[in-house]
Amino acid sequence: MATRKEPQITTPNARSKLKSRGAPYYRLVHAGLYLGYRKSKTAGRWVMRAYAGDKNYVVETLADADDGERQPDGVDVLDFQQAQDRARERETEIRADATGRRFGPYTVADALDDYLRDKLGREGRDSAEARRRCGDIAAAIGELEVGKLTKRDIRAWMESIANSPPRLRGGKFAQVDMSDPQVQRRRKDTANRYLNDLKAALNFAVEEDHVAPGAWRDVKPYKLVSQNRPRFLSLDEITRLLNACPPDLRALVNGGLLTGARRGDLVHMRVGDFVPESQAVTIGNRKSRYKGKPPFLCYLSDEGLRFFEAHTAGRDRQEPMFLRDDGRSWREDDIARPLKAANKAAKIKPAASFNVLRHTYASLSLMNGMSQMAVAQNLGHADTRMVEKHYGHLTPDWRKEQARHIPEFGIQVGNVEPIRSGR
Repeated sequence: MATRKEPQITTPNARSKLKSRGAPYYRLVHAGLYLGYRKSKTAGRWVMRAYAGDKNYVVETLADADDGERQPDGVDVLDFQQAQDRARERETEIRADATGRRFGPYTVADALDDYLRDKLGREGRDSAEARRRCGDIAAAIGELEVGKLTKRDIRAWMESIANSPPRLRGGKFAQVDMSDPQVQRRRKDTANRYLNDLKAALNFAVEEDHVAPGAWRDVKPYKLVSQNRPRFLSLDEITRLLNACPPDLRALVNGGLLTGARRGDLVHMRVGDFVPESQAVTIGNRKSRYKGKPPFLCYLSDEGLRFFEAHTAGRDRQEPMFLRDDGRSWREDDIARPLKAANKAAKIKPAASFNVLRHTYASLSLMNGMSQMAVAQNLGHADTRMVEKHYGHLTPDWRKEQARHIPEFGIQVGNVEPIRSGR
């Protein structure tokens, strides 16, 4: 069987003997890849034809050929060997795009994309706030290669955040006094939160074997800038808020106050999660469940037990624990508007979110004698560090009252007074 003779396009002299035509003269590079030479009346150009899968081919122009007086520069004018190399590079990129694989250096933007994709897969929903923060990071340092990322790069980026005013939704900078110590503290606190997001994305990249651990792990956040005094509601504010809530939202707010559960955990809770024989509810803490940790039991007060007994009476175990008045399940995005209206009607300023309800549960429980470990476990924490960090602000009167529980040590106090200077 006769074989097809390939066109001679390897040298300028051989190409000069070809006729001008619109169709390229193709030469096989390897299976699925052809390098072509398209000759016009004035000049010649290199083109490629690569198999992209599913019976599809991609045809692209690569660069000018080194015909006549044009000398190859490896960029705009290529000789035959350079054109082959360029074709192979583009073929790799095309096949990577077709299969979803990454090509080229692994950048900070790549790590953020992978992290967000994993977050969406784990949590089953898109997070606009996470996308916004990761988008801000990518805009600032996304082009940097993770393997070459230095502590100096990250510190300079953090300083740029700390030294600039906050951005408004439209992209403009807010009008704030950057010399104000409170403004400076808040901007450094914001830089710390962005650093946490960056480290989370890079740590995920390490777990997925995209990169090796780098110097970025040693970058420290700004110290003493976090506001470790979460706000909580007084008993009077709780009463006003509950009275202002419509019945369906009131049940959800009650659930938050009686368990300290996050908003997302409440909307995903089922009737069967109530365990009356243990006086507890099962909370599938989404933050820990997707790291392999099981759901946990939150033990209820007597008031909490009475609420859940009444709320679940006669209902199917698979039914969502909290339903809207129209019978539909609550979604996290459904809560903000009615809760805002309830806060306004109750005259609670600033408005209480479900995070505030969580802080209220923890703070009032501690102030009424619950141990830090019990509070931590009911909130789903592995130890007391988060409780100690966020709730060390409890009122001096409460701490003074707690000092009464310090035991007597049997120390004998005589009637001898210490000598003071000046006497």
